[in-house]
Amino acid sequence: MPSDTEALPGGLPDFPPPHFPTVFADGVSALVNSPSIVKFFFSRFEPSFSGDGRSKLQPFAQVIMPMDSFATMCVFFEAQLRSMVQGGFIAEERLAQMRDAFQGTSSK
Repeated sequence: MPSDTEALPGGLPDFPPPHFPTVFADGVSALVNSPSIVKFFFSRFEPSFSGDGRSKLQPFAQVIMPMDSFATMCVFFEAQLRSMVQGGFIAEERLAQMRDAFQGTSSK
């Protein structure tokens, strides 16, 4: 296993190259799982080419992950959210609103 100072096989650069894939997503539109994998679809609101103000929620990328990897990702995001709340980037009250909307319940 390489140390922190050794280059990985293939000599990865310090920064992503100009053609490195970048995506913008407004959310996840669907998720399904089996006992061993999780599959979900990133989606975004796409505007009409006619410029008439209409938009459509459009899935654009499918992600398939092993169950343990998906759970690890969620734990990572939980830690990032705690850091964002502590840093004042998002309020705990706003997260509570999002959780209530998603669960279809109210904490009031």
